[in-house]
Amino acid sequence: MNKTIKRVIVVFTILCAVLLIVFSLELILINRDTEKGNAEPSQSGNQPVGNGSSSQGAEPSGTNSPDTENSDGDTAPTGGSQPPPPPPVGTRYERLMPDDSDLVFYVDGDYFNHTETELEDILDIFTYRGSGTAGLEIRFVFMPQGVSAYAENFLELNFGVADASVEGEETISRSRLRGTFASGTGNGTTYETWVYTFSNPEFDNLGVIFLINYQNETQRSALYTILDSLDMVS
Repeated sequence: MNKTIKRVIVVFTILCAVLLIVFSLELILINRDTEKGNAEPSQSGNQPVGNGSSSQGAEPSGTNSPDTENSDGDTAPTGGSQPPPPPPVGTRYERLMPDDSDLVFYVDGDYFNHTETELEDILDIFTYRGSGTAGLEIRFVFMPQGVSAYAENFLELNFGVADASVEGEETISRSRLRGTFASGTGNGTTYETWVYTFSNPEFDNLGVIFLINYQNETQRSALYTILDSLDMVS
């Protein structure tokens, strides 16, 4: 191999080394610029996340809060409120009240016998037609001692139920009416009463009591179906 060829090889080798060094430097610079470009958007992108976290958190909070619509578009019930009752079934009854409103309710004759009375205070008596003893009474009541005291004493005086529990005013089943609730048991029978009072001050001491008695859950369910339909219509 002559000297000329050797010089060409040496020069070519040196040139390749220089090109390799230049290529490596360019590659390092490109990678550095790429990393810097990725870091800057990431840093600037984190700023809105911190400032906007409250707005992003507001949507789940509103979605899960009470009184909002569910996935079907229905309004979710609030607090301890109950779902509305199904449409009433049976015979419609109307009873004129002292404040000129009408007490309206429905009773299925397949489950209850209706007894009419000539007593002025007892409006209606419905007796369960199935096995066991169960029924509903609706009557006017006079309460000079106040509704709570009357509700507590009513079951003991009329049915011998001692230590009746008075829970205060609540919705009567799933109806639109409210009444002071009292309950107790005696001789294997459960008694539940709601005392409805009129809003008109002229009838402060007068009310309507809804009394049910039952011995099992089947009877209770049938009675509550009547209570669900209670309403006062002006």
